[in-house]
Amino acid sequence: MRVVRLTSGKWTVPSDHDTLVSMVLPVNFTLRDFKCEQRSKDEINAAINAYQARRGMSEVIFNYYDKKVSGTSDEAGELRMQTLKLQLGYDEKFIDRLLKQAQRKLKQEDLEGACEDFQMIRRLGSDKSASFIGQNCK
Repeated sequence: MRVVRLTSGKWTVPSDHDTLVSMVLPVNFTLRDFKCEQRSKDEINAAINAYQARRGMSEVIFNYYDKKVSGTSDEAGELRMQTLKLQLGYDEKFIDRLLKQAQRKLKQEDLEGACEDFQMIRRLGSDKSASFIGQNCK
């Protein structure tokens, strides 16, 4: 949806198109460069499991900082989150890159994508996106 919104104005829609009717926009992509066909089922499953584990650890961080915003957190939890963030590579360089990415999305008028990035920065325990969230995100 984000890509479709970014390309709005570049599509020619017939003047008689009923806007109450949904449209199907085909999107073609390939994973050829990842050489999936050369990987065993076990390797693919291991990659999926690693992704899910990383996703779960990220959710632990997000949940902690969501609770912290509401005033329910502790010092011991903060130390655990710092360790987990380092393990996952969520350091200041990562947050700065994510902030720049969000700012680029704002310039491209992709408000939804920018706000998702700004919120992720907040959910990682950083206040670097607070002013952007206040100005741009509902």
